[in-house]
Amino acid sequence: MEREERFLAREPEVDPEEAFERRLAMVQLEEALARCERSLVDGGLAKHWAAFDAFAVKPAIGAVSPPPLAKLAKELGFASAVHVASALKVVRKRFRLLLREVVAETAIDPADQEAEYRQVVSLLS
Repeated sequence: MEREERFLAREPEVDPEEAFERRLAMVQLEEALARCERSLVDGGLAKHWAAFDAFAVKPAIGAVSPPPLAKLAKELGFASAVHVASALKVVRKRFRLLLREVVAETAIDPADQEAEYRQVVSLLS
């Protein structure tokens, strides 16, 4: 609630329907991230998640630049920056699939799933 209140305070002229859509998109994003983390950790790919969290999630939340891949490789025990980049590709692919899954669960009409997914991605961009 606190994040939502800060968001609304910054943009007081946001249409209530648009605010609801954005909040729903954030909830769906959070759920997809949680599922992705569980999936990777349970599947023995905790380092992959740690790399994604450090390179994509935390920088997006904090609006900061991601750390260099070489630094992540050293910190997380990857053989090289190339291996980190490969791990990030794996996680991004899994994340996109899980976000689609989460969005599909809230779609009333299965025919609308793709349009709703595109709308969520647009709202999060």
